[in-house]
Amino acid sequence: QFLYFIERFAMEHSDYVRLPPSSVRNFCMMAHVDHGKTTLSDHLLTANGLLSTQLAGKVRFLDSRPDEQERLITMKASCVALHHEFRGTPQLVHMIDSPGHIDFSCEVATALRVCDGALIVVDVVDGVTMQTRNMLRHAFSEGLGMVLVINKVDLMITTLQLSPVEAYTLCNRIVQDCNVVLSTYVNMLRIAADTARSELLQQLPDDEQWFAPRKGNVVFASGTD
Repeated sequence: QFLYFIERFAMEHSDYVRLPPSSVRNFCMMAHVDHGKTTLSDHLLTANGLLSTQLAGKVRFLDSRPDEQERLITMKASCVALHHEFRGTPQLVHMIDSPGHIDFSCEVATALRVCDGALIVVDVVDGVTMQTRNMLRHAFSEGLGMVLVINKVDLMITTLQLSPVEAYTLCNRIVQDCNVVLSTYVNMLRIAADTARSELLQQLPDDEQWFAPRKGNVVFASGTD
């Protein structure tokens, strides 16, 4: 039955199976505990037709171990392949859901070594935590392209009951906090004259603004309609 499944998958998705390496990307989802990373991954699976909309956010598909489902936290990095089309060209994207708890940071480090990019998920209510800061520095050290995902934006209305101006100010502060973390880390590398990371220091943005909505690398998301 397993061989039949593989053969059927290869026939139905032959365009993706035969893709060249240039059309295959790996990215890691990183976040502090309970910032909505695994729920967000469920919705990406739904967009790919792998989950129904009713199950998205409830099944926690990538938390495949019984203890992960019981404790409601990610403990081991899990990967799934997603199909995507970019300008009419098929792409294969491997999404790795990494743990958010500091006790499993080794899983995050391993996942980052095989990735091209990282999604940094931040809860709009909790903001940038110490674990978020560590993940930003780690992703930068690996030379990964980063996208900031400000998650749970619905809570600004339902829980915090913010006005539009207050909501804008809160989101802007999260973006700037992330930029400050990276800017401070880069200054530390410059002072230490870390020659091993000289290539990273040559690829800095001119304005030292790593994240900005106008650059297309800030996403506002919510796992609840």
